Amino acid sequence: MPNIVKIAFHLPTQKFIHIDNASNGLSCECICLKCNERLEAIQGKIKTKHFRHYTNLNCEGSQESALHELGKQILVDNYQITIPKYGIINYSNPVAEKRLETKRPDVSAIFEGQQIFFEIFVSHAVDSSKKEFFIEKKYKSVEIDLSNCKTTSFKEIKRLVLEELYNKKVFYWTDDTIIETEKPNDNNQILQLILGIFAFIGLVRLFSKRR
Repeated sequence: MPNIVKIAFHLPTQKFIHIDNASNGLSCECICLKCNERLEAIQGKIKTKHFRHYTNLNCEGSQESALHELGKQILVDNYQITIPKYGIINYSNPVAEKRLETKRPDVSAIFEGQQIFFEIFVSHAVDSSKKEFFIEKKYKSVEIDLSNCKTTSFKEIKRLVLEELYNKKVFYWTDDTIIETEKPNDNNQILQLILGIFAFIGLVRLFSKRR
């Protein structure tokens, strides 16, 4: 099964649901994000658990978009996350897709009286324009990479969003974040060394001529 549908839209709660948390068969009351077709949950012991289209068998389910929505929903439904360098933090008032000036972060929340922002990366990483916006405005911001877990269990997806560190990137938190991300690379260091040597040679020749 090349395209396993594991995330669907649950009509009663108007939220995205993982197959791990769905009722079996048509009682799951779910539809496909892509085609709005009714889905049934297949949860037997032989086949991998998945959602199956009830009639539209040609639809692949748009799982990248569904995973992106589920990642946002996990952040909205919780209040604690672990981020690189700063460890476990508690946040409040999480809201998805709330406009911020010219941008629309995936999730906005409050941490220690300040706004913080989360971006979910599934198929496209945050573009340079949005990243620079967070940094220049000094908005605390974190990108969470879920690009490799389209068929992962709900428990693992939730762990990757809230607890894991390796898949997270801090764009801005404090000014020292920028110092770390803007360290010169090796080529720049070599170029600066060469320029320094030439400047030193030039000074030596200048003093030699004056003698």
